[in-house]
Amino acid sequence: SFAALAELLTGDAGYAARVLKKVRSNDTEKIEAAWMRLSEELLQRGRALSLDIKSERDEFLSAVKKLTAGLPLAIDEELCGAAGNIEQWSKALNDAWRGYVLAAIDALSDGYVLIVLTEEDFTGAKELARTISHRIARAEDM
Repeated sequence: SFAALAELLTGDAGYAARVLKKVRSNDTEKIEAAWMRLSEELLQRGRALSLDIKSERDEFLSAVKKLTAGLPLAIDEELCGAAGNIEQWSKALNDAWRGYVLAAIDALSDGYVLIVLTEEDFTGAKELARTISHRIARAEDM
């Protein structure tokens, strides 16, 4: 459900409860609006960061470092060659990491809304998003 996804991504049952009051599972327009608000909420809380599709390597690495602060993850900048793009750099990091996934939320834009999740949370979020006809995927697959 949308509320379960909101709680998983924000870690805030109160936010999920507030969203649940406004969204009925069969009201497509309200789900669309809530999906966009959830992306905005994650950005405001610093749980996700938005990057333009043409972001440079330094912008990408800076964003990933912010998202992984406090997590047991190494950011090997050498894996992210100077030439490349977000998909290639994301794949390199995801291939190197164990237990975590650099994911992207389809926020219906030309850019990326990146979030770092545990593998378990990623699997759950991906499935919950699918049940409401939305998409969360590994960043390189977006």
